[in-house]
Amino acid sequence: MFCEELEVLIPLKALSAGTLISIGADRVVMTKQAALGPIDPSVNNALNPQAVIGGQSKQVPVSVESVRGYLDAARDELKIKGEQSLTSVLLDLTSHIHPLVLGEIFRSQAQIRFLAEKLLSRQIGDQNKIKSIIDFLCADSGSHDYTINRREAAELGLNIEKPSDTLYRQLREIHLDYNKELKLLEPYNAQALIAGVKPNHPTPYTIPRALVEGTVGDCYGFVSEGTLMRVQVQTNSGLHEGVKDERTFEGWRKL
Repeated sequence: MFCEELEVLIPLKALSAGTLISIGADRVVMTKQAALGPIDPSVNNALNPQAVIGGQSKQVPVSVESVRGYLDAARDELKIKGEQSLTSVLLDLTSHIHPLVLGEIFRSQAQIRFLAEKLLSRQIGDQNKIKSIIDFLCADSGSHDYTINRREAAELGLNIEKPSDTLYRQLREIHLDYNKELKLLEPYNAQALIAGVKPNHPTPYTIPRALVEGTVGDCYGFVSEGTLMRVQVQTNSGLHEGVKDERTFEGWRKL
């Protein structure tokens, strides 16, 4: 719709949504360090289960493959049989994960498979090959953390190319620049951002999380802005010190 030809250049990783973009490209140039990944979706909304992580109460993403793995383990590994026993397994699952979240993750997977089929159909005419690629990316790879190098990506049937020496050096320089701008080598740590600040004193922050650069010099960033404040969080085991993240802006803006 927006271009006659789409080429994706991957200096390091293009996982999840990055992989989804890549499978719709006319060509995908991958360095020897580059990797794609599974496209099985995760759901994260107000109904998700919560846990205290890094001193913060956070909603935990739920993936369809994690749920399917739990059900498969109950049925195939633990040999739980019978309608009543399997119903108990499902009821136990819904006591930890809201039924609407379970419905949403399976609906999301169906949507991802449909989109992946449309994207791959632009490049591949063999429906059996398309199904094989989608099955691997959505389920057969086994884990959302699985990485696919360029050799395996080519074996899957994707249009993979190796960069020339000149292009490889250019991609490396671009990647190092993004590392610096997005602080990719500095793990996000809310506690560190408010170190030395007294409780109930908000600390402002601005964090760029993604960049899109145009050919004429314009640059747009996906930015998160807000305040962090040290607070006491009530959990099942008592009071714990946590960090309250009051998000005031999140979206794209010109940088």
